[in-house]
Order: sequence, then C-alpha cells, then structure tokens
Amino acid sequence: MDLFFGGHYSKGSIETEEGATGENFDVEKFEGFRIRIGFSIGFAF
Repeated sequence: MDLFFGGHYSKGSIETEEGATGENFDVEKFEGFRIRIGFSIGFAF
C-alpha cells in the first residue's frame, strides 16, 4: 500500500489538424502547479 502527497507541474498542449484553429481550445486548465494526493494498492513478485 502506498499513500502519496506532493506537488505536480504540468504543461498542456493540443495539436490541431490542417485548417483547424486553436482558438476553441482552453489549455490553461491543464497547465501549472497542482497538488496530487493518492492511494495505491499493488502486488509485486
């Protein structure tokens, strides 16, 4: 079992196809510093 807490920085980007514009996409919600909290259960050999 693992309990984790810490910081995370992410940088988001979106690729568009030919003829599409990036004006419709809001990548700001994917960028920046965030807090991560979690719990993991695993099994290893």
